[in-house]
Amino acid sequence: MRINKTANKRAYKSIENANRAFFKGINRAFNIMGKEIDRERRRLILEPPKTGRIYRIRGRTHQASAPGEAPANLTGGLVRSGDHKVSGLFLRGGEKKVNGKDYPKFLEYGTSKMSPRPHVIKAINSKRRDTRLALLEAVDLFIKKSA
Repeated sequence: MRINKTANKRAYKSIENANRAFFKGINRAFNIMGKEIDRERRRLILEPPKTGRIYRIRGRTHQASAPGEAPANLTGGLVRSGDHKVSGLFLRGGEKKVNGKDYPKFLEYGTSKMSPRPHVIKAINSKRRDTRLALLEAVDLFIKKSA
């Protein structure tokens, strides 16, 4: 049996290119999903109505969020804290610390003195369908390119 080295190299190169295109498509989909989830997280924080207590702070009236609602915006630090990173086949979302504190994490999960104000989980859940569609489109594009 004779082995055609040129044909084997071509086949290997074709598989390698298809693999690279697939991962590039998945990476692109994860970046799109990360941006969409962060956009939704911001919307949840900024959009009223909030139903928590009303108080005055810095000469203004502020309505806080109630337990279970997304946090109410006060300074904008939480809105600006969103971040996502794509690493291989993983989308790592998170929020940067606000003024050096794990404030976003405390709001998301609550503390011994405060009930949770989930905003990241709510954003992920509301974008679940869009996430699936983005991944399906990425895989579909890969199949079309490799065909």
